[in-house]
Amino acid sequence: MSLYHLIYQSQSLVPFETPELVALLRKARTYNRAHGITGILLYTPDGRFLQVIGGRTEIVRRLYHQRIVADPRHYNCRVISEGPCQH
Repeated sequence: MSLYHLIYQSQSLVPFETPELVALLRKARTYNRAHGITGILLYTPDGRFLQVIGGRTEIVRRLYHQRIVADPRHYNCRVISEGPCQH
């Protein structure tokens, strides 16, 4: 199976405190586990997100374009890097 990565950044529209981040993490872990997705999500004190997503190409791209970009809690999603990866 070939692996694919996508790295993006965005700006939150609302502040994310610990309870919101924990809820986001729980939901993402459930979805990611079911779809073979790996990665990391960083959130900065000034409300920026940076995420690295890895998995099968079509699943990673669908996650980004249909779920992440459509999420109304953030805006200005910008892909920084994407493409095949070794592991």
